Amino acid sequence: MEWTGGGDPTLYENINYVIAYANALGLEQGFITNGVALYRVMELDSLKWLRISINCLEYVDDIDIPEIPGTLGFSYVWNERTDLKILGRIQRYVDKYKPAYVRIVPNCLASSDEQRINNDKYSELVSQWGPPYFYQRKEFERPVSCWWGYLKPFAHHDGWVYPCSSVVLNSGADGRFHERFRWVRIADIYKLYDNKMQPVATDECDHCVFKKQNDQVSCLINPTGMENFI
Repeated sequence: MEWTGGGDPTLYENINYVIAYANALGLEQGFITNGVALYRVMELDSLKWLRISINCLEYVDDIDIPEIPGTLGFSYVWNERTDLKILGRIQRYVDKYKPAYVRIVPNCLASSDEQRINNDKYSELVSQWGPPYFYQRKEFERPVSCWWGYLKPFAHHDGWVYPCSSVVLNSGADGRFHERFRWVRIADIYKLYDNKMQPVATDECDHCVFKKQNDQVSCLINPTGMENFI
């Protein structure tokens, strides 16, 4: 289970209870946060991993990251505020906290053409930095079939499950989890696994970043019989 936000999961008043409950169920858990209010989370020892969205250094002076038994990682979205000062601050946190990785991603609010340019430019630059830095390309491409919700459903605080977290990027979504991308009620999601998998319509998913994953699942669901010769 991955705790994340459109916002920040540390703001949820019952976050400690739900982490403890999920832990009692034997679920492995990860947690994505900007780190600003991490002091509110008392159940950090229950987490398999913790990822800090280090863009917080663009608007706060400091964050305090406690030691955890799980894996610590950083993630940074390259944007119009990125400069040598910010990159220097990130490096100081890397030196201090020794994260297992620092993931650099492009701003997914860019257009498709801008994204292609950003991917080429940033991937070449970050590759020169070496570990723990790495660049993760974000490429917009509509999949023929979408199965991703079965593997990694996104349960939202509005009571609905969405097929993925990138529906907010699609044209006309207004940067939010728009009603038209709702898949099933949280209370009813278990019913989907009692029946044959049905792909989610992708007509409006023009900014999908999970095409490769969906193509892999499609190959598993619809084998050609020629896998040994590919």
